Amino acid sequence: AVMLNVTAINGGRRGFIQVGGRDRSFSTVNFPGTGAVANAAVIPLAADDTCCARTAMTSSDGSQPDLAADIFGYFTR
Repeated sequence: AVMLNVTAINGGRRGFIQVGGRDRSFSTVNFPGTGAVANAAVIPLAADDTCCARTAMTSSDGSQPDLAADIFGYFTR
């Protein structure tokens, strides 16, 4: 697992970012659409030691937030 600080920047519309392994993901940051919103999370990795991020917006205008993810720790098996 990794400890991440995930930040949504300038989303344009309300939405959320999900971070997790390939098998499951968790809503990590909910953002109102403007400014920057951050949240820390402990994310389990997939079997191949990877994680991915997905965004979901309440609008279909195609805008997506900028995403910053900082790893500040990890757990070994």
